[in-house]
Amino acid sequence: MVKKIDNTDSRLIYSGQWESLNGQQAAYNDTLSLSTHAGDTISVNFDGISITVTGNVRPANDRQPTPKSSYAIDGDPSFFTFAPSSPLKSEFGKTFFTSKGLQRGAHKLLITNLVDNAPYLIDYITVTEGNGWWSWRGKDDPSRKQFDWNFSAQKVQTSSQTLPSSTTVPPSLSSGTSSTSAAPGTGNRGTATSAGTIAGAVIGSVIGIIVIVSIILAARRHRKTDGVKRDSGKYLTRTGNKERESSVRKFFRPQPQQMRLPTETGSISYKTRSSYHWGASEVNLDPLPRDLSSIGIPSRSRSEPPSLSSKDWRSYAGSKTETVSSTTSSHLS
Repeated sequence: MVKKIDNTDSRLIYSGQWESLNGQQAAYNDTLSLSTHAGDTISVNFDGISITVTGNVRPANDRQPTPKSSYAIDGDPSFFTFAPSSPLKSEFGKTFFTSKGLQRGAHKLLITNLVDNAPYLIDYITVTEGNGWWSWRGKDDPSRKQFDWNFSAQKVQTSSQTLPSSTTVPPSLSSGTSSTSAAPGTGNRGTATSAGTIAGAVIGSVIGIIVIVSIILAARRHRKTDGVKRDSGKYLTRTGNKERESSVRKFFRPQPQQMRLPTETGSISYKTRSSYHWGASEVNLDPLPRDLSSIGIPSRSRSEPPSLSSKDWRSYAGSKTETVSSTTSSHLS
């Protein structure tokens, strides 16, 4: 449950030179409390787990600087100050201070104006009463000393904290000091955790990219060597859609050869003969030499026919043909 306490409420105890301003239409209940003297204070007793102070901020000038105020709960010697930036025009409903996480029970807030001639204007105070799980929290719980700020605040240590070396520090003072100093550490841990998360995400992304690229390259290499088959102990490889013949098929492919045979007039006629590879050797038909005299056939040109009669010529040609045939057979064998 939230309760709002106006600046004119009797629960607020003023000390110093405070002025009450009425007719402020933008303010809660049309009233404000003004202080322009350093050291003026307001104290309020409340029962709850949170308290908020709201007021008005006016533009600063040469005669009236920006106000500065301090806030302390339950007599804590370490307190916080609030110094808003100077607006262009008056701003109502400005939050000066918020405290959360207090133990459920009775507390006391002390507000102090820190600057002379600076208009400190307070409008109202909001108190949140505790219920539920807040009720069991102990007196020494650190959360009761943590404060949440809506505006930038500067922590100020009082002169009473500077103690001689022989002075014993009260338990309440040491407890308050340790609890307030724990807040920055929480932010550092959060920053470290965030940095670790980002670094882990970057490393994981890099590893994932490397794995994907490796898979693509391996698939391409596999595609180039796809279709490997066996054929009589030899391999057939396929590149794209073209299949290479194996050495076995190439071994039995017929190779065309040319054979030259003489005619009756001494010229050479050409006949094509195919030879095959049998086993590991190749049988070739060696062509006849151009000089027929080396095999016993005299070479004659067309212009110099033999001087024989027709009957003798036929006998001569027949004998030479038999000689050529026998010579050819000897070469083939």
